[in-house]
Amino acid sequence: MKKVFGLIFICILAAAVVFLVLMNPGVVAFFIHGYLIKLPLWLFVILAIAIVLLCFIVVKVLKVLLYGPGHLFSFFHRMHTKKHITLINDMIVSNLADVESYVLKHYHPRLKKDPKFNQVFCGLFWQKLYQQKKLTQLQHDLDHTNESLKQSFIWQFYQALLWMQTDNASKALTLLEHLHQQKPDSQTIIKACTTLYIQQKEHTKALTFLIGNQQHLDFILQVDMVVQIIKGINNINVLQACWHKVPKALQQSTPVASSYAHVLYHNNAQAQAIEFLQHVLSTTLSLKMVRLYFSYKDTASAYTFIKEMWLKTKVDNIPLMLLLLAKAVKYQDWPFLETYLYQINPENLSIALQAQYCLLNASLSEHQSMHHKAQNFRTKAENIILNQEAIDD
Repeated sequence: MKKVFGLIFICILAAAVVFLVLMNPGVVAFFIHGYLIKLPLWLFVILAIAIVLLCFIVVKVLKVLLYGPGHLFSFFHRMHTKKHITLINDMIVSNLADVESYVLKHYHPRLKKDPKFNQVFCGLFWQKLYQQKKLTQLQHDLDHTNESLKQSFIWQFYQALLWMQTDNASKALTLLEHLHQQKPDSQTIIKACTTLYIQQKEHTKALTFLIGNQQHLDFILQVDMVVQIIKGINNINVLQACWHKVPKALQQSTPVASSYAHVLYHNNAQAQAIEFLQHVLSTTLSLKMVRLYFSYKDTASAYTFIKEMWLKTKVDNIPLMLLLLAKAVKYQDWPFLETYLYQINPENLSIALQAQYCLLNASLSEHQSMHHKAQNFRTKAENIILNQEAIDD
């Protein structure tokens, strides 16, 4: 707003000067070295204004050059920076959109010459190559990078990932451990280090490393990594030692607990696995753990144990209830089946569970000597299954 008013004032002043000159024509004379120079007043005014403006410009330029030598360079540097930032933004957009853009194809060599933007651009370019599994091209590009960039975090990061893909686990692990010291909160590096420890059969070290950095990982990723560690162990002593180090919150997760029981059972510790599952199921009933328990011990006593646990908690889990009712048929617990089967609303069941529900009704009707009703339920179950197969095809 101040600039607008300033321009208006200058225009008014110029108009006023022109008006005065036109209304009062006159001559300005200069006597210089014996010569008399006469100028019209209007020309003198124009020349005076031009000389003042020229002096102002000269003073400004000299001030920049003499008192601020970095200012001129800074101007061109800002223009150069703005241009490259625009190109990098285009590269980021093309990378996110998964598009082989003009920037990706044509600006990579030019930007590599600029040390300021080299890491940013090369990081995006290498990420694209890694995602597309162009490992040979990525290795070639890493090998032919200048020496200053090879000392950067981004170069070492992708070199470590490449070594992981090319069975150079020891070299990759050494480099990743170094990078972890620089970026201790990187989930990718923590996950990669843990995976390499597992590959090298250093399960205790992998678990210790993972637990030491669990504050940087979300719970789902922690569960996934602990499951990988447990599944890779084939020694009972090592397994039990690692299990005692696992935090309680992770021990209580179904994937971790089921993996521990699975490894126990398949390493000649069946009794310990069953005892462990009973301990878990006594506090929390889950469909996966119950199925695993029955796969290890499908006996009348096992059924009785699960039924008692379910009756204590009455877990609202229809698939679990149907599984328990199927075991009731197997072990001829007809009162339990009759009591709880009729509490299930078949309209709320999925197609697969509807078929299972019909088969349970058929078994109960057969037991009650209602053979025609039993046959109708079996036919209905077969039709449900056939219709589902037709839809899948």
